[in-house]
Amino acid sequence: MSKNRQIFVIGLPRAGGSAVAAILLQIGVDMGRQFHAVEDNVAGEFEELACFNYNRSKSHDLQFPARYVAERNALAPLWGVKDPALVDTVGALWRHCSDPRIIVATRHPAAVTASNEVAYNRDRAEANKRLQRMEAALSQRLAEFPGPTLIVDYDDLCDDPLAQIDRIAQFVYAGASIGLADVRSRYGDALAAVEPARRHFAPSGRYIYREPVFRRGDWGKIAVGVRVGKHPEFPFFHDWTALVTGGLETGDVVLEPQGYMPAHWAADELARAFLRTKCDTLLMIDDDMTFPPGAVRSLRNNPANQEYDAVMAVCTYRHHPPKPIAYTLMDPQPGDALALRGSWFAVDTDLRRNEVKPYDALGLAFTMIRRHVFEAMIDRDWGPSYTYWFRYGPGRESDDIPFSRAARSLGFRLGVDSSVMIGHLGQTVYNFESFEHWRETEKQPDPDLEISLDQASLIAILKAASPNLDGDLAAATAAIIAKAERLQ
Repeated sequence: MSKNRQIFVIGLPRAGGSAVAAILLQIGVDMGRQFHAVEDNVAGEFEELACFNYNRSKSHDLQFPARYVAERNALAPLWGVKDPALVDTVGALWRHCSDPRIIVATRHPAAVTASNEVAYNRDRAEANKRLQRMEAALSQRLAEFPGPTLIVDYDDLCDDPLAQIDRIAQFVYAGASIGLADVRSRYGDALAAVEPARRHFAPSGRYIYREPVFRRGDWGKIAVGVRVGKHPEFPFFHDWTALVTGGLETGDVVLEPQGYMPAHWAADELARAFLRTKCDTLLMIDDDMTFPPGAVRSLRNNPANQEYDAVMAVCTYRHHPPKPIAYTLMDPQPGDALALRGSWFAVDTDLRRNEVKPYDALGLAFTMIRRHVFEAMIDRDWGPSYTYWFRYGPGRESDDIPFSRAARSLGFRLGVDSSVMIGHLGQTVYNFESFEHWRETEKQPDPDLEISLDQASLIAILKAASPNLDGDLAAATAAIIAKAERLQ
């Protein structure tokens, strides 16, 4: 190559530009020495930092284009730069280039819109408006550009990556002194960079459902998400600060807190944000909790937790009596009322310290949930953008009960680790020690209040009470009476 050649990767956001940049990097194009950091995309987006900052500067440095091109030319004879925002600035750059070429990353508009909705939490109208602006700017840039261009469709790249990699290589090295045989020896690394499994939307915009990878054992990288109600109290803020400054491990991420919405909506938003990361586990925390600095470390490192798909640190109600939030489904019997046929959970008041036990339902107070649990529940047509993992159930069921029921129906195991004790902020802080005190003192039956009834007396009492009951309680009472009479 007798002179420098410059490759500009432009196109619509969420249209495969990062995959094209990754291919260029693997086949020998210098894509930059320092990239813009993307917290929730460990694979990288390959956006060279200096150009990234220039593209987003409110007052553009008029000397930057010439200086930038000269600096990149001095470092490598063949270099490239990728950034969707180049659609507005690439004209100022190519004017200083000796042999500029453009690769356009493109994709069906419906898939681009759907991907933008999920990736950036945009509503459909906003995503479409952004797409139309980008399409108009892209058309204008291509009409102005005097050099060669190559269109790479993201779906074609995912369907036949080897053919598209060869097209890209021939375009990049056309007329160059380096032989394509040398470049083709790098195709294996380029293939590994494509990752077709990261394509989540078909050209129609419908979600591409893939069976989740089922994985137990190590909890891997953890994404921490908190739901904020109104104003977190100082004990929570104190413990949260200790957690994010010293209680996590390398590779863990902290998600943007979710608030100003109903609690179950906030939980759904945390789940969507988590699925956009490469983390293995979501740790959900409510803002009325207190916890020791090493709580996450203890929860993730307990070997007894590894056989579970979701594990909660032991937590109690924030009112009296402070029973543990650890639920077992009551054993339903034929003929029982609806309340006894699957919607009735009993609190386990026999839970002891330093044990991990399976349960039918957990709370979301301080709970680790593996990625495959969320992936298994994704709506198979519309994807995570329109999946509701958390919702309120019948009667007084809070959002954790329907989620737990759905997880259990898919065969996932839920557990409570009572070696990790957290507090629940109410008028005072209730925790496992509060529960133990209640169990050892107040829960003991008073001999003077014990009542002994024969079956006939019990039936008579229930029948006398029935006219004053209604709804599920009346139905449940009638079912108990019927059963007691059958057993007489």
